[in-house]
Amino acid sequence: MKSWAQQTLERMSLEEKAGQVFILSQFSFDENSVERMLERIHKLKLGGVFQFHVPQRRLSEVIEAYQKFVNIPLLVAADYEVGTGWTIKDGFRMPRQMVRGFAGDEQTEQLIGEIIAKQGRAAGVTVTFSPLLDLNSHPDNPDVNIRAYGEDVDKVAALASAQIKGLEQNGMLACVKHFPGNGGTGMDQHIMAPILPFSKEEMENTYLEVYRRVFEQTNVGCVMVAHLEVPAYTTEINPRNGRLVPSSASSEIVTDLLRGKLGYKGLIITDALDMGGITSHYTHEERVVKCLQAGCDCLLVFQESCENEVNAVLEAVRSGSLSMERLDDAVLHVLQAKERLGLHHTRGLPAPDEVRRDLFRNENYAD
Repeated sequence: MKSWAQQTLERMSLEEKAGQVFILSQFSFDENSVERMLERIHKLKLGGVFQFHVPQRRLSEVIEAYQKFVNIPLLVAADYEVGTGWTIKDGFRMPRQMVRGFAGDEQTEQLIGEIIAKQGRAAGVTVTFSPLLDLNSHPDNPDVNIRAYGEDVDKVAALASAQIKGLEQNGMLACVKHFPGNGGTGMDQHIMAPILPFSKEEMENTYLEVYRRVFEQTNVGCVMVAHLEVPAYTTEINPRNGRLVPSSASSEIVTDLLRGKLGYKGLIITDALDMGGITSHYTHEERVVKCLQAGCDCLLVFQESCENEVNAVLEAVRSGSLSMERLDDAVLHVLQAKERLGLHHTRGLPAPDEVRRDLFRNENYAD
């Protein structure tokens, strides 16, 4: 018998497929903003939303409205690197990963994953863009630093694996980042594409080794690919600026390295497509097509709308520059993640008020 994901894919229109690979950000949760997002979800057939700062009760109300509005349940994503309290006003907030790396307690890290998952799922959030697998190996790195467990491969792999188990055993999809590995550069992908100045041997023994171990120890549901220049593995040059193609738009990184060499089979998502690391290479329309061509399945957009980007995917398929086979593969990975989360049964609806009230009593976690 075919899976729900496969059955759903087979009955989807091209327009539904094009929208399904997008996660669009929600910056505000006032009535007008929610109405506009509902319109975009309906018109563009979006696959998911990303939540920014909001009280838990309001977030739950909005997610319930969205999930009851759609035919295919949405992925609802958030960045819970330091707990749900990072973007949910009344959520529990943890110390940064650097502090937790210094403590080095795997049992505590698994408990942190459990708390994040229980609070997040109760509110209706299904994916957290954490934990980081980056190594804090450059003293002047402006992006990773305190967000990393440290620079020791053994420690990072062990603590990240523990948190992933806590997350995914409690119904939350973990998304590790920033592949193929950040932290070893003094540059910031929010501004431009950082260059990783390492040989293949150095990458194999450090950044890639962390991913390899985590893949062996867990069945992590999602990997986020960063906008990095990786000369050890990338040969493709962007003819417009003469620079190496960033990792998120490189088939040598996404398809050959992550899918091929490392054997990863789950969902692959881009880091935000509004960062300088990729905007310095491509237009809005070019970058979404290029990332899909490279092998990414899901496109993260921090904008008010992504209508032009969805239309660019449609045009790329119609013109033949993006194959229907590649789009189907991407959509299937998105749908499989939703099936893994059980959204085809639960629709990702928030827990009842009384359950949420208990889970968001943060004094329960003070010890």
